[in-house]
Amino acid sequence: MKVRSIVASIKIAWVLLILAGVVITTFAVTTMTTMKPAESQASGIELRLSSVDPPDPEPPCIIYRDIVGVPETTYLGLTVRVFNWKDTTLYFSITGSGEGYTFKTVQLGAVDSGKDKYFLLDAFATRPRPAPEELEEGEKIETIELILSAYSDENYTDLVETYTKQVTVHWINSEDPAWTIEVVNNFDDGTVQGWAIESLTGGYEIDIEVATDYVLSSPYSLKARATHHREGFLNRFRVYKNFITPNKDKIFAIFNLRLIETYHENPLKTLTIRCNKSVLVHLGKEDTTLIHNLPGNRWMRIVVPLPKNTTITLSIWVQTYCYREGREKLCLWLDNFKIISKGT
Repeated sequence: MKVRSIVASIKIAWVLLILAGVVITTFAVTTMTTMKPAESQASGIELRLSSVDPPDPEPPCIIYRDIVGVPETTYLGLTVRVFNWKDTTLYFSITGSGEGYTFKTVQLGAVDSGKDKYFLLDAFATRPRPAPEELEEGEKIETIELILSAYSDENYTDLVETYTKQVTVHWINSEDPAWTIEVVNNFDDGTVQGWAIESLTGGYEIDIEVATDYVLSSPYSLKARATHHREGFLNRFRVYKNFITPNKDKIFAIFNLRLIETYHENPLKTLTIRCNKSVLVHLGKEDTTLIHNLPGNRWMRIVVPLPKNTTITLSIWVQTYCYREGREKLCLWLDNFKIISKGT
């Protein structure tokens, strides 16, 4: 299955854009190939929120956000994909609009003729957290608009063209009585509650246990640790658990994750969430630079839709680049994991 890639984030939590029921996130990566515009593409520029390549049309985009536990002011970020179909290099900026939202205007830089790039927009917009009573039966739908502008000069004075894109924001209150809480793993019984760890490249010593150093609900969270040993390689491990999903119309898994930002000798590269063999979420960029491509030292929330009435394995894959062998441990925390459902 080929999964399409998209991203969104808020300051304490990553949020997902859903394309026709398929979801994956990406993080600040530049493509190496030249794409062709769709035959019907009238614009000389284009904005996409996925890796669906032209000339294929991009499905409508939806951002799912859970209000539980987020601050009064929420921060929205996302990764955008900018295409330049013009015959010259262009310089791009982006902003947005939406009722209740305050957007930054971000200068993205240059995109060469016939090329496309991904850009991460962290804390791109703010919006007051919706009150629970605003979410009828635990849900609320709203729309925002993204506005991409192209300039011929690096000083952003000579405007060439603009491109707008509508995005749906779907708020969820996972604590609303309309939702059934199917699974809660908060690890407060002092056990790992069925989660396991596996090295995928042989480049780690691994262990998994409960911990008290970073928690969302006291006294424990789940902590997975891996020590780098394959110097000069990308190393991966996964944390996973099996579930049986209910026979309901709407099912979501809510992950609260935290990564440690280790020394630059062993930078964070990618985080992937999978349902069986299907990639649901992909954060980060796979490279061998000494730069972190993932947010560290803060909690991230990832909300994903799940198939109904089936046995699944949910897994969290983490990848780092090992520049110096055995220098440090990579740590992943998980807390207050939930599966919620609704409907018949």
